[in-house]
Amino acid sequence: MARTKSPLTMAIDVACSSKAILQQVQAVNTHDLFKAQADFCGSSMLRAQTFVPPMLLGLSLELALKAWTILDGSKNEPPREHDLSKLFASTSDTTQNRLNLRYQNEVAPFYPNFLNLNYGLEDMLVGIRHAFVEWRYSYEVETARLDSNHMRATAEMLLSEFEDCILVEKAPPAT
Repeated sequence: MARTKSPLTMAIDVACSSKAILQQVQAVNTHDLFKAQADFCGSSMLRAQTFVPPMLLGLSLELALKAWTILDGSKNEPPREHDLSKLFASTSDTTQNRLNLRYQNEVAPFYPNFLNLNYGLEDMLVGIRHAFVEWRYSYEVETARLDSNHMRATAEMLLSEFEDCILVEKAPPAT
């Protein structure tokens, strides 16, 4: 009989998956067209490669938010949801406030929204709510506003705050 993971272990596993995807995006130069690819796909390759990092970052953000949801709700399984906005809304008020505050302090100043001066994490997630689902079929997407750097910074922030929470708040007391 398989042993069930504790919610904390499951949350950490999901967060690690998110971080692994984020690290792959950070490590790969997706605009490096090899000659064979260019010969086979021509200019289509550049368009396809443009959507790969944001699609993977969308998945990384999704998994990071699912890790927070598991941590908050003590459920053993991540919610079956892809909508980033809904995933954020499914976290506790405490987590939402915590993440939004860190976003406002560390990410938002580098990606200002001059149309909405109170632009927060929830606003950012609404704008890319279906990133993974829609962008994985890049050949079907006609237009999209992508900011991979903003998405990357947000994923890094979510995971950094998750790690801080695990190490500081969830760690057993020193003996």
